[in-house]
Amino acid sequence: MIGAAGEVVLPRRVRSQPTPNINPGGDCGPCVLGGIFDISVEDAYDRIKGERKSITGSWEMGRCLRVASMLGLADRIIDESAQWPDVHGKIYKAFGRPSWLESLPWFMYVRAMIDAGYYGIAEVEYERRGGIDTNHWVMICGARTEGAVNGKTLTGDVLVSCSARSSGMQDEWVEAGEFLKQRGGYNILFARPAS
Repeated sequence: MIGAAGEVVLPRRVRSQPTPNINPGGDCGPCVLGGIFDISVEDAYDRIKGERKSITGSWEMGRCLRVASMLGLADRIIDESAQWPDVHGKIYKAFGRPSWLESLPWFMYVRAMIDAGYYGIAEVEYERRGGIDTNHWVMICGARTEGAVNGKTLTGDVLVSCSARSSGMQDEWVEAGEFLKQRGGYNILFARPAS
């Protein structure tokens, strides 16, 4: 759905964290998959993940997206993150090189995907301290800029949907550089639901 000039918001949100947890390690990955594909968290575990264990790492989330595609839940997927090397060819993971200094090209990439109807799936640091370890999955379901998007973009916000009730991130607009610096999510995967 297109909102104000420069804003695109997709309709789906993550499923809320079940109480009690299905998996003691957390259910955030299946909550994101359940929201994107409009299925329950239990179905995300049983039909997509194949077991009731946490989704750890982008390689495993990529596998889950391929399964969702084979099940007909996804129209299209990006199951491997874009590689963001530095000038020396080194590849960086969730926090980039440092990612917040490249937040504008990252944001424009994410915005193009949101414009095309893809939901972002980002692995982040739940505590928002900018540490190197990620431990939580969130959905990116919107992008916005100040004013029209056909001119020079200086900054942009992403709409973050989070399954944790206590996170304060449920449907929160976050400036792209702040999101990348505090939470990670630089290497992002995408899925577009089949319906």
